[in-house]
Amino acid sequence: MTRNLATPPMCHETSEAVLISAFDRLLRSDHANKERKGCPGISTLKRLAFDPKLFRDKEILSHLGYCGACVDELAKLRKGQVSRRRVG
Repeated sequence: MTRNLATPPMCHETSEAVLISAFDRLLRSDHANKERKGCPGISTLKRLAFDPKLFRDKEILSHLGYCGACVDELAKLRKGQVSRRRVG
């Protein structure tokens, strides 16, 4: 593949966003886990969503790397948290 030299290479933020997007698509397609097998409970995901710096359970963090269902739930929880901060 030949790159057009007049086009600057992707900046770090753009390439990072592309990688994150690709990981997101792969996770949801290959590891959807619709049956929620091995998933932590909602209270655990809430703790992670609301105070991620204090969350240290490596087993659960590893699970999130392979579970589209938990990542979706975590995203919903974090989105709700951001919305509440804007309103409150």
